[in-house]
Amino acid sequence: MAGRTVDPGAVNTLLAYPVANDPTPSGSITLTGTAAIICPVSDPGCNVLPIEVYNRTQGSGVGYATQFDRGLFKINTRLSQNDNLSFRYLVDKSYDPGATASLPGQEAGQVIRNDSFTINDGFVLSPKWLNEARFTYSRRALYNVENQGAAFSVTGAGALSRGNANNPQFRTDNVYELTDNISYTPSNHAFKFGYNLLIYKLASFFAPNSRGTVAYPGLQDFLQDRNASYQRYAGNGLTDATTYENSWFIQDDWRASSDLTLNLGLRYEYITAPFGYFSNAKPDVNNFAPRAGLAWNPKNILGGKAVLRGGFALAYDQVFQNILLNNSRNFPRGVNISLTNVTGQRLYDLNNLPAAPAPSAYANNPLYLPIRLFSPNQRIKQPMSTQWTVSLQYQIFKDYVFKAEYIGTKGSNLIREIETNYGFCSTSVVAGVGSNPLDTRGVLCNNTALSATGDARVADLARARIDPTRASVLIGQGIANSIYHAGQFTFEKRLSKLGIGSLDLGNFQFNANYTYSSFISEADDILGGQANRTLPADPRNPKLDRARSGFDQPHRFVANFVWGLPKISESYGSFLGRVLNGWQLSAVGTYSVGTPYSVLNANNALGITPGQISTVEGSQRVSINPNGTFPLVSTPTAPNPNAYFIVNAASSGVLGNLGANTQRTGGTQNWDTALVKNFKTFSETQSLQLRMEVFNVFNHRNFTTIPVNTIGNSVNTTTFLNLGQTNVGGRGFTFAARYFF
Repeated sequence: MAGRTVDPGAVNTLLAYPVANDPTPSGSITLTGTAAIICPVSDPGCNVLPIEVYNRTQGSGVGYATQFDRGLFKINTRLSQNDNLSFRYLVDKSYDPGATASLPGQEAGQVIRNDSFTINDGFVLSPKWLNEARFTYSRRALYNVENQGAAFSVTGAGALSRGNANNPQFRTDNVYELTDNISYTPSNHAFKFGYNLLIYKLASFFAPNSRGTVAYPGLQDFLQDRNASYQRYAGNGLTDATTYENSWFIQDDWRASSDLTLNLGLRYEYITAPFGYFSNAKPDVNNFAPRAGLAWNPKNILGGKAVLRGGFALAYDQVFQNILLNNSRNFPRGVNISLTNVTGQRLYDLNNLPAAPAPSAYANNPLYLPIRLFSPNQRIKQPMSTQWTVSLQYQIFKDYVFKAEYIGTKGSNLIREIETNYGFCSTSVVAGVGSNPLDTRGVLCNNTALSATGDARVADLARARIDPTRASVLIGQGIANSIYHAGQFTFEKRLSKLGIGSLDLGNFQFNANYTYSSFISEADDILGGQANRTLPADPRNPKLDRARSGFDQPHRFVANFVWGLPKISESYGSFLGRVLNGWQLSAVGTYSVGTPYSVLNANNALGITPGQISTVEGSQRVSINPNGTFPLVSTPTAPNPNAYFIVNAASSGVLGNLGANTQRTGGTQNWDTALVKNFKTFSETQSLQLRMEVFNVFNHRNFTTIPVNTIGNSVNTTTFLNLGQTNVGGRGFTFAARYFF
């Protein structure tokens, strides 16, 4: 490193990491400015440093095992001739130590325990009247097991990353449910009506950056300890909220004739909104959900072996509970401090991190703090789906059935967040979406650093916003839509004897399904994730994000079979019978195309004023040159006239013309199988079952994870759109034992 101006502490930090041993190309970085040296003639590229990484699994595996325990206790009792009572208690606990991390000690495991207790009572009031009552209490508790400390990363040098900004976290869900249904069956009708009450109590700790997050924009900045950023959350990260769900329904299964059965029903739901967290949102009050269906089996057509079915239904969903967590961190419950362009403070040493102040210590105007709200002072638009189906089912011979079905689903009022108090730092906004009248204020996005107790920059940035007295206001509401159409084709053999002549081959069943579909949506996931579309690319027009959904799979084929091997000996008391009988083999195979994803621009080309998520504001995309060479990239610092992807410069005012979700991951080719052996033990009612399951039997690598695709002024061509750079699972085994009595 002679001749290079570096921070000695940064070098010592690098020395704490294991020596690189993974030969996979991971790009490089070019030192410039004071860090660069005059390269000798013999080494003209001495300022280009290769990025190499350490891989713990290189050359040998690392032990990784999960643990799962489950217990089921059930009692059925008959209180009287007309009254049956049952109790059931189910408990399971799982421990996952966390997948192997590149650095020892950076694993993030999880412990989950589920408890469920149910009481059912069925009381026959008369031959035509039946009352069914059920009470259920369930509890789910989970927490992350980790010891990672504050999060740290260097852009372009993933091997230096450690920690996770989302840890620590834990969550407890307590659900109480009471249901009472009454059935009435006169002649050719089967009426049913009832009421359901569900009380959902959430206690969750989730406070991103509660330990602090340090990031350097590149390896050179890290080596020189400059331009670091630091974020820290201070406040109450515990969300404690209760939701009440009330629902009433009535339905009738009407056998209109021997050939025709109709199903008619109506459901109404009323779900409360927890006070405060939902910005004083009011509950939705018009959640009526009608349902209709028919089954027609004409006896005089095709020998009575064909059934035509159809249905229509409306259904409502609960508002995603994690939205509560996002909204619960607003001031004064909590406040984020943020430092940018920090130089010379050696934040890579986590002992040097500033302490988080209390929210009450925030000195500036709290109106300049970014906030997240949900349906503020409005009625919540509960997510809704409209579903319709038409299917034809035809029996072939005795045990074979073919089914063709069309399924349509329209999603309405899907939850999406959008910046409502937006502004622009660019001097113009082009790409055919109109100009921005606020640009005349000439606000720049990088003029003043942020302070630890206040945001000296926000007041300046706010001048560009719609409401200059406020900072970013991110509002969630049911504003997005989706549409799904699918043709599904199924061919199956029911469980029956299989043989050739007098040769018994045991019991066999199989099922083969092919789906051809189209799934289009405006947003896929309010929290981002694999679908990678979070905020709109342009807050003024979220409809521009309408495209193939991130969950779209136009072609999908799934087949499965279960084969119970024939009996060799009828004598279960003999050793031969115990060993050779009771074997069962099953398997399921899946073949499907990959799912779409977007190529995003990390430069904030549109010039949106920084707000909630990042400077990119979630979903800005690049432009394309259709005559270029795929997948070459042209960046502002490395222009390439022959490139296919064009990365527009920051605050250039250009909205990328590449559509959303234009690329696809690799497809899936996978077979799972299970081998089961049942042993008769002390009586005909008692048996021991041993089970071995093999996942991904053929050890086929399925590259289904979205690769690195967000690009800025520079792009790592090794990882960009490279499906092979993603983690993939291999063959796995599980073993289980059950005793039936």
